[in-house]
Amino acid sequence: MPTFQKFFLLVPSTIALALLCFPPWILVFKSFGYSQKPLGHAFLFSPPTDPATTRAFFSVQVDVTTLCIELAILAVAFGIIFVLLKIKTR
Repeated sequence: MPTFQKFFLLVPSTIALALLCFPPWILVFKSFGYSQKPLGHAFLFSPPTDPATTRAFFSVQVDVTTLCIELAILAVAFGIIFVLLKIKTR
């Protein structure tokens, strides 16, 4: 396997693993409606906390939509680069 193929298997895999280990989190408020506030990225087994929100109406969840968008952008970007490099090396 050529070096550039190894590189383009290792780098996106490493970035995807980092995205899965440190997903985006949101603070969800469920009372008389539904609202959410992004909390940023944090380790999967140590979700972020917001000290101002200690009541039962709040919950912290992984922002699955944003995580899927990030992984899709990663796949498309490295797919395009891989195709361009493969065409260039022929």
